[in-house]
Amino acid sequence: MSSLPVSIRVAQAIGLTGAAFLAGNITSFALNVIPSLRNSRTKDNVPAQTIAKQWTHMYHYGKTQNPPISVVSAAALGYVAWSVRSGTELAKLVPRNASPLYAASAVLIMAIAPYTVVFMTATNDRLHAHAAATEKTTAAEKNIEELLKKWDSLNLIRGLLPLAAAALGMIAVLG
Repeated sequence: MSSLPVSIRVAQAIGLTGAAFLAGNITSFALNVIPSLRNSRTKDNVPAQTIAKQWTHMYHYGKTQNPPISVVSAAALGYVAWSVRSGTELAKLVPRNASPLYAASAVLIMAIAPYTVVFMTATNDRLHAHAAATEKTTAAEKNIEELLKKWDSLNLIRGLLPLAAAALGMIAVLG
């Protein structure tokens, strides 16, 4: 496999590093940020609406950072999948199933977007609405806590998509 062109090696590195970064970035919110926000609510009595506002800021950073990384990583892995597909000269230099594994990696990375739209939009919208609300009620406070818990679970699942992409990509590299 050392005979692969530099362009393929660079694309592998970009794709796999991006997938691993996305997995870590996305799951860090579920494993660290949301539990910290929830602790601020329960242990420090920070109002739930304030927690929702903090979540909104966190959401904004993820929404601006992750899509470009997803596109670049998926494009790099897609390029590798296309380059080493069956029938090409490069196919002889990689493990037999490398091309489909790279393609699956690219698809898993791009699946973050539809997963977010289908499974998380309603929760996101409700949290944004709570953050923007001017009126505080006991029911709203409870609802925010429930929404954060739900978002945390959904986000952890979303983080598994690029983790699986990185794993498949590594299998393709190592054979």
